[in-house]
Amino acid sequence: MGETPYKFDRLDPGVTDAQCVDGKLWVNKPEQSGYVPLGKSMHLMDYNLFYANIRRNAETRLSAFRRQ
Repeated sequence: MGETPYKFDRLDPGVTDAQCVDGKLWVNKPEQSGYVPLGKSMHLMDYNLFYANIRRNAETRLSAFRRQ
């Protein structure tokens, strides 16, 4: 959907993708500027890399909660 770099100054669609393998989430390293992993792990960039997805999920959950 859309990712945002560490400065949260723009929304970039399609910067990376992810897949589950044996219960672990594997994310391809973004090639676009502003997405800098800290060390070997990209775990600290979870919110940045899936920002638009997380927002949509929160909106969906809130809508479902309000319908109850």
